[in-house]
Amino acid sequence: MSYPKRALIIVFCLSVFLFIYLQHVRSERAQAIIQFFDAPKVGDVYKVKFRNSLGERWVRYYKIADMNENTVFFYRGRLSAWNVSDAFLNEFETETMVSFSAEDLQKIKAGTFTNNEMKNAQLVEIERRADFTPANSL
Repeated sequence: MSYPKRALIIVFCLSVFLFIYLQHVRSERAQAIIQFFDAPKVGDVYKVKFRNSLGERWVRYYKIADMNENTVFFYRGRLSAWNVSDAFLNEFETETMVSFSAEDLQKIKAGTFTNNEMKNAQLVEIERRADFTPANSL
C-alpha cells in the first residue's frame, strides 16, 4: 500500500473517531441538562455560551450559591473563554451574586435569553460534582 493511501486511511479513521467522540460529548451534555435542570442543587455549575455586545462568542460559568422557589442565585465565573473548558470550574466571584428567575433559566435553556451582558445565552451543560461539599456543612 502506498504512502498516500495509508495517509488517507489514517485521516479518515481519525475523522470518524473525532466525529463519534464529539457526538458522544454533545449527548452527555444534553443528558446532564435533562437530568439536573429541574432539580438544581447548591454547587451545580452552569456553562452558558452567548454573544457579547460586539458579537463575539463567549462561554461563562455560573455556580449555584443559593436558591428559593422563584430565583436561583449564582456566583459568576471569574474567567470566561471562547470555548468550554473545565479549567474554569473552580474560579468564581464569591463576593457578589447574580440572580436568574425561573423564567430566565428557561430562556437560557432554550437559547433565547438576552440581557445587557449576554445575547442569545444558551445553556451548554450542567456540571454536578459527586465530591462537592456545601460551604455550610461540617
